[in-house]
Amino acid sequence: MGSLLKSKVLVTLSLGLSLLLTVLIVRPDTLMNLKNRLGFISDEQIELTPFYHRVVKYHRRVSSNAPGGAVQFIGDSFVEGLCVAAVTDSAINFGIGGDTTLGMLKRIPLYPSLKHAAAIVLAGGFNDMWRRPNEGIADNYRIILQQLPSEVPIVMNAVFPVDEREEPAFSGKNRQIDKLNGQLREICYSDNRCTFVDISNGLKDASGNLATGLQDGDGLHLGTKGNAIWIEALRKVVAEVAKPQP
Repeated sequence: MGSLLKSKVLVTLSLGLSLLLTVLIVRPDTLMNLKNRLGFISDEQIELTPFYHRVVKYHRRVSSNAPGGAVQFIGDSFVEGLCVAAVTDSAINFGIGGDTTLGMLKRIPLYPSLKHAAAIVLAGGFNDMWRRPNEGIADNYRIILQQLPSEVPIVMNAVFPVDEREEPAFSGKNRQIDKLNGQLREICYSDNRCTFVDISNGLKDASGNLATGLQDGDGLHLGTKGNAIWIEALRKVVAEVAKPQP
């Protein structure tokens, strides 16, 4: 009986270890979240991941050697996956997948090239929706605008709609996004440097969801056709507001 019990214990431990390894591979943030719940690390440490800090380190190198007069893009995976050269010839992409408005405001002071930008394009906020209410996102955007150079034009983008049919976690998000975009529009309009770009209506289907033909298949990110709509809108606005270069 002792040997049988020992075998059962070993099998149980082996299965448990295999399950734990599978979870850590599929969801590498699981251990960080557990440490957060136990009080070993802060909410900010969870939000600003090691990946975030690595990319910011690379961005700082780019920013320190960036030419003056470039249009500089700051945001999350939507920016990271955007061909900014299709918007304007001289452009720098400072997008970080998974970034939030907190991450954006924390890294803006680290990019010296922003002082010499022809314009600064902002796009972010969706990832915040699991971390803070709309009011918190709006407050972060107010701080972001305060941090940006006073003489540089700003282009602020509305948060894009999602396809709520694609992912259960997206349920109700489009209503929240619409309300947030109203707040962001007001914030932008209150700053004479800022131009608000909202292509939401052009991305939605008849049901109000992100149209299937404009997404990348995950119900969230824009596909080739969706990005083409965004690029065209940005191209027109950037051409109008960017500071002329000597």
